[in-house]
Amino acid sequence: MKKKFFVCWGTLGILGGTVMAAAPEGWEPRLEVAERSALAAMNLKPERGALRVHLCNPADNSRIEVSLGSGETAFRLTPKDMIPRGKSDRIATWPCPALGTNLCWFTLKRDEDAWYAYVDQQPVLRMPELWSGPLNLQHAPENQPPEAEVDDYTQRLGAFAFEDNFLVPAGSEFPPTWEIMGGIWKLHSVTGSISGSSGGYQLARQPKPEKSPNFYTLEGGGTNAVVLAGEPFYSRYVYRAAVQHNSGTNGLVFLAGEFGGFLAFTARTDPATDRLVLELWRQPAAADAPAEALEAVQTELPAGQWLLLEVQVMDDRVICRADNIDVIRRKMPLPPGGRFGLFASMPDGETTRFDDVAAWSHEEQRFDSPEDVAFATRQQTPGVQSLLRHTTAWLYMPPAAGATNTWTYGKPSGGPLRQESLFVATSDAFTCGLTAGGGEDGAPLYRLTCAQADGARTYLLEAVTPTNTVLLDSHTAAFASNRVTLALDALRPHELRGYADGRLVCLDRPARQPGGVQGVSASAESDLFFTAPQVSSKDTRPSERFEKNPLYVNDPFMRHWASPEGQWVTFKDGMTWFKGDLTGPVKVRLPVVNGMELHLGIREDSSNGTCRVSVKEDLISVFTPESGTNAAFTVAAGQVPEIAFDNKQVRLFTLGIEGHVIWLGGDDTLLAKTHLAAPLSGRKMRIAGMTLENLSHTLVKRDNVFDTLFTESLFNWTLNGGRWEVINRFFCEPTWSHMNGESADSLAALWSKYVFSGDFSIEFYAGMRMGWYARPGDLNLTVMSRDNSAGDGYTAIATGWDPDHSQLYSRLLRNGEAMDISTKYLVPRSRAGLARQGYQPLVAAGRDIHGAWYGMQLRRVGSRVQYIYDNEEVFNVEDREPLQGGSLGIWTYRNSMMVARIKIAAESIRPRPFAFHTIPAGVPPAPEPPPPADSGVRVNGRVAQPLAPEFWQAFDTVSHPSVRFRNLDTARPEMHVTSILGGGTFLVRCDLPPAQPDKLLGWRFEIARHPQALVNFEFSTVKPDGKGNFTPVQGWTYVLSGTDEARGPRQIVGKLDALPPSDGTNLVWTPVDIWVPSEVIRANQAVQLEGFGNLQPSDVQMGLKGNPPHAWYAVRAFREIHRGTPELSAPPEKRGEIAALAQIVTSLRPGELQMVEVPAALDPRKPVIEWAVPELANFGLRAEADSAIPG
Repeated sequence: MKKKFFVCWGTLGILGGTVMAAAPEGWEPRLEVAERSALAAMNLKPERGALRVHLCNPADNSRIEVSLGSGETAFRLTPKDMIPRGKSDRIATWPCPALGTNLCWFTLKRDEDAWYAYVDQQPVLRMPELWSGPLNLQHAPENQPPEAEVDDYTQRLGAFAFEDNFLVPAGSEFPPTWEIMGGIWKLHSVTGSISGSSGGYQLARQPKPEKSPNFYTLEGGGTNAVVLAGEPFYSRYVYRAAVQHNSGTNGLVFLAGEFGGFLAFTARTDPATDRLVLELWRQPAAADAPAEALEAVQTELPAGQWLLLEVQVMDDRVICRADNIDVIRRKMPLPPGGRFGLFASMPDGETTRFDDVAAWSHEEQRFDSPEDVAFATRQQTPGVQSLLRHTTAWLYMPPAAGATNTWTYGKPSGGPLRQESLFVATSDAFTCGLTAGGGEDGAPLYRLTCAQADGARTYLLEAVTPTNTVLLDSHTAAFASNRVTLALDALRPHELRGYADGRLVCLDRPARQPGGVQGVSASAESDLFFTAPQVSSKDTRPSERFEKNPLYVNDPFMRHWASPEGQWVTFKDGMTWFKGDLTGPVKVRLPVVNGMELHLGIREDSSNGTCRVSVKEDLISVFTPESGTNAAFTVAAGQVPEIAFDNKQVRLFTLGIEGHVIWLGGDDTLLAKTHLAAPLSGRKMRIAGMTLENLSHTLVKRDNVFDTLFTESLFNWTLNGGRWEVINRFFCEPTWSHMNGESADSLAALWSKYVFSGDFSIEFYAGMRMGWYARPGDLNLTVMSRDNSAGDGYTAIATGWDPDHSQLYSRLLRNGEAMDISTKYLVPRSRAGLARQGYQPLVAAGRDIHGAWYGMQLRRVGSRVQYIYDNEEVFNVEDREPLQGGSLGIWTYRNSMMVARIKIAAESIRPRPFAFHTIPAGVPPAPEPPPPADSGVRVNGRVAQPLAPEFWQAFDTVSHPSVRFRNLDTARPEMHVTSILGGGTFLVRCDLPPAQPDKLLGWRFEIARHPQALVNFEFSTVKPDGKGNFTPVQGWTYVLSGTDEARGPRQIVGKLDALPPSDGTNLVWTPVDIWVPSEVIRANQAVQLEGFGNLQPSDVQMGLKGNPPHAWYAVRAFREIHRGTPELSAPPEKRGEIAALAQIVTSLRPGELQMVEVPAALDPRKPVIEWAVPELANFGLRAEADSAIPG
């Protein structure tokens, strides 16, 4: 972009040497643009490759004349002082696209903070708002189109929101809000199935939408398939959708033009790494034009997952996100607006699925550079400057000497925003603040101020009008430094929040939500700096959710996890406790009930709260640690309005606690508030004096809660083995469907794409799927896992698997090591008639296993870790070194688990970061070199070089191993195996045919491994099945570093003494020799090499002992040890060379282990053939004189 400056001797804007003459008379009026935020477009006829356009202010006839030619853009202001110089300096131009003889479009997009002009969808001019009133568009007479072809329009711009979860009635047709532009698009619905021990049962009915948390998704297939929604004038929006990427190229389309062309943000799988590549690209409007690659990143994200893709569109840049992480930020010329949609380009016969589509307009601004700050500035005090330091834009305010420096930005009629800045003063005494509002409609300006002096900080929240300043809230605290981070947040309805260093210090509930112009102010006797504000227009804090499906809320077997009263549990001693913990902000809705008492901030060794709310004689009293036995404030119950609730009139009030503020009010009113010297430290909450009906009128909503009801696709989770889908729970009544995780022979896990730190509290509601009642159990949790593995973090196993299927043991582990083990009866046991124990007073009797939902809690407060099952404590242990943070996992092993809800409250929640790096855009990956051609040499009918890509493949749908080969043109090829996900068998299967029992003695190879890689050598004995194939007889395992569990279907044939790990890239290779068991040889059984992995069921397959994501092992120089003198063969053209080699082989002594290198003439790789004398061979003695002995 090229910046325009005015010279002092004239009124000319200059670009590329073009000088504009005075405006001629006779301009053609074309469009009247009355709205302050609008899009105006008109078609024009270039004259000799040029256009001239006037933007006129009818109020005073001032105007800006724009002159456009191929590669050139110029402008002139008339009069030259129509706007202040500071504003005119910010007018910038881009070269005009080529203009021919065809009609073209000139478009003006005007808003309160920026005007943009476009030619054929390409920006040519940017300027701040020149005036706020009506605007007329005129053009030169020679640019008038023929009368029959004149086309123009104006469109008012405003806020919009779009959402489609495809929750349509059963049997619905394709959603009418979408327009298919190409490819195959259709709705995909939940279908019923059976599994486990259900036999050949046939479902008579299918699941129903009203009994399912998430019933429909959108399915796309074909080549370059596109489906669109929205309007072509939409701009400044955020657009997101969940994509289940398996193959092909899939993702988002945005800024799609009315006449074709669009931008896209898509995912594809990199064949070299099996990881996702995310790409930003442009499809020009011309039908036959190739796509233009713009930017690409290589990520560590695996394929086969639900991926949340998002784009944020601004006037001059695009931000692309994957799973809530920014991966591409590109400043670029963009069209004035466009529709949004979905893209799929899939192999024949394959489709991909999309869900949870949302788009909304935003008013956010990005200050990535001083140029961004300068353009956004509305007003500033002289001396205020911007600068860039370590990729962060800062502003400097000079010493104020008793005055106040200010800087403002934004739109006068803008909506509510959240802005945050870090202030750094160069002295201990200063005043700084943030402002919002004060628009042109007379609304007050709201100001959050931090005044630091004499060892204290005072925070003020004020409403300022031209005639008055009203103090809304204040808080005083000691100060610790000359730095403070302030945030002024107006995003939540009826709330204005002021934060200091991440804690709420001031609160008000204004009658009208403040928006409009935002600003920063400061006053200090020395220099002061602050970061350019981080601005957001959407509240993204994760919060507790409310189950909206009345079938679940009122169901006698689901209300303990779905209803408001289900948030509480009344124990046998009569005390009623909130099930979760208070780890962040909380709002508690309560009915006015005389005699009621609510205790908050209860410490672990107490039953009384440090904060208390009571209702006596129609007076609501709130007590805080500072107020002691005296109420901090009281509110008459009559001030709480009555509302209709379940056909009754009820007075409901809300108590809110966050940071240093505690308040009481209604949905939109503030009745009273006070401040806390320090945030509440106790985590528990209980209530007294309430009936069950009273509890049904309550509602607790906490922030910092990751709450999943599975009403969306699994874009917030990483699938790690098994089948995870919303599916029927029963086959006797298949209309009910819920989330199901199932694996008959391995691990089925989900890992959150968020990480949690600090104290936490998990509530988990799960049960068993019908057909899997033989061994109920394995309703398992892992939290604070740094690598998405059950072997890292805290793990709670409820009635877990063991080799004996005893259902006796539940375990609590830390980083894979047992903290405690219990034999307490948890999940119903088969030997006990599947009877349910535990304590669930809200759950009706009659469903101990069939349709039962069990409640599990795992919590940590300080150093204490507690696990509760159906409201009864199972574990309570101390962790002297509490884990710092990580993700949340839910999983089962060799079972089928139904999940209704999982939620975790924690002190801190943030999106889980992943590694990515920029790669050249549009450059296809270099193809891997083809493996060497088969030489045709055979040893006992088997290949001479068995470690080749055609014989080995990843064979684990849990860990998804990535298999790569090196040095294939040598006698020592290497196979490198890396787990993309964790747990499972980590198996790389060998596809070589079984070896005849009289031709194989064993195998020899070298192996290296990652410190956490657990792997064994696996083979089996087989026999013909009479159909040309083989059937297993017995599985055999040679323990390298993997499981040595002997209680299982496989037999341990041997164990390596030690397999030392490698450190970084310095591989430590360990030689290994493995011999076929003598009983196999005696039984004359064929031997099938299965590969490297962990086929014995054990904790290793669960991921408890190792094999996290990114673990690896490598094998090299793998070869078979043949039994007896080998028989050699080769293609006819090599008969001479193979005969010579055979002669060498037969000439070697029997009774010794022999090795011979295959000559390069037979095989350029020169593999080694190894063999030994058969076990039952006849031995004899041979005597020779030793020439080294004299005489």
